[in-house]
Order: sequence, then structure tokens, then C-alpha cells
Amino acid sequence: MVTEQGMGVTQVARDLDVRVDTLHRWLREVRSTTDPTTSHAISSAEVARLRRENEHLRMERDMLKKRSASSRGCHNDAEICFCCRPRE
Repeated sequence: MVTEQGMGVTQVARDLDVRVDTLHRWLREVRSTTDPTTSHAISSAEVARLRRENEHLRMERDMLKKRSASSRGCHNDAEICFCCRPRE
């Protein structure tokens, strides 16, 4: 709230019902452990990893769709066709 929304320490401490010196200590701890260059690099690496994982999962899904459709003799590889949809 203090760092992200720019609110004053006194106001945030009052809103959270904590002492001002406690909030100052928390802020010092956060600022000392957060290096903007490494946190950005980590988040970029995480985004790249998640994109690779999503691509892998999409490929697996598509393979399973095709395998499922072909095992039923389906004539439509792009989507599960009307004739192969489960009955409700």
C-alpha cells in the first residue's frame, strides 16, 4: 500500500492497526530483500518458462484431441464434430 499505492506510512499503519515503527521495519525488510533488477529478471524467466509450458500443454491437448477423434472414426480433425460430442 505504501510502495504500490503511494499512501503514507502513518495512514497505512492506522488502516492495518499496526504500530508505525512496525510498518517502517517491514518496509526496510522488503526494500533490503527486493532488488528490482533481479526481481525483473526472475519474472521474465518465469514468464518464458510458463510460455514454454503452455506451448507444450497445447501440443499435448491437440494430440489427444486428434487421437480421440481418430479412434472414433471422426471425420473432423480440427474440432470435435457434432457426431462425436457426448450426449447430455
